[in-house]
Amino acid sequence: MSITADPMVSAKADFRIFIDGNNQLAIEDRRRTRGGNLSSKGGSKVSWLNDTGGACTLTFFQQLDADTDGDNPPGWPFDEAPNVGTNGRLLPAAQTQGDNPWKGKLSDPGNNTKSYEYKAHVVMPNGTTYNLDPIIIVRPATA
Repeated sequence: MSITADPMVSAKADFRIFIDGNNQLAIEDRRRTRGGNLSSKGGSKVSWLNDTGGACTLTFFQQLDADTDGDNPPGWPFDEAPNVGTNGRLLPAAQTQGDNPWKGKLSDPGNNTKSYEYKAHVVMPNGTTYNLDPIIIVRPATA
């Protein structure tokens, strides 16, 4: 099955991050499909709405080839600058224009397809933490 045929890969790039009824961190697209994975062309916009009630940090890592040793290095698939380190974005608990929801435009990867794992880390006001790690695959804009 190709990544684009996977039911967990979103066709819509607007995501909502929330705590579900089972007290688990969840991400869904505007069709209410869960997962947070996305396969899209460079130049596409992706947005995340933090609807958890806690502070959410999205941290991105470029996925290395399976035969490459070592951990995935920090990566940043967007044209807009990160606001946490060199590969992260903080979405505050409250909706704030420009920060929650946050929208980024995927950079064109040139002639290569690039894959990024992102980790959603939420810290609730009571100190409880949640983690989830979906994937973004960015194809060249001309593909």
